[in-house]
Amino acid sequence: MPKAQNTENSMERRIVQRLTAEQIVKRTIEAIGHCDQRSKEVLDLLYLEDYSDTMCFMHIGYSRSHYFDVVKPEALLQFADCYMMDDLHIYKEN
Repeated sequence: MPKAQNTENSMERRIVQRLTAEQIVKRTIEAIGHCDQRSKEVLDLLYLEDYSDTMCFMHIGYSRSHYFDVVKPEALLQFADCYMMDDLHIYKEN
């Protein structure tokens, strides 16, 4: 009897993990979809197409410094603003 209960708990845990993973994927795609076009492109290249940062800024035609100082941080902030499952912002203490 205890073995059956343990198996049920294990299966239930796997089902919950799978449903949670499906929601994370869905919310991630939605969040990227709510970003502006430049941010969508950066996020898509980096995290869906597996480009390196160097490949990304060369592909989209920005200088390295502009990419790291403006473009990528803006894309990440837009994504954090649009992602609805968790608060992805990092807050500074005063």
